Amino acid sequence: MSFGAVPDADVALFGEGPGGFVVTGAADAIAGLADGGVPVITLGEVGGDVLSIGFDEDFVSLTLEQLSAAHAALGPLFP
Repeated sequence: MSFGAVPDADVALFGEGPGGFVVTGAADAIAGLADGGVPVITLGEVGGDVLSIGFDEDFVSLTLEQLSAAHAALGPLFP
């Protein structure tokens, strides 16, 4: 995933602006949202077994196994 023309990666990744959603779907379905007047920023593509997020020179890549283990580790913190 890369952010191309997005001016601030922190805002794109972690911002909690009004009405912001992350969605996934077929490319034509996402294009249909844009054609219908919904503002769309394409962040990347879904597929494979690694989540890679980057902006400019900074990238993080985690396997689905690593992400699953991190998610599971949160369970005991929220009884």
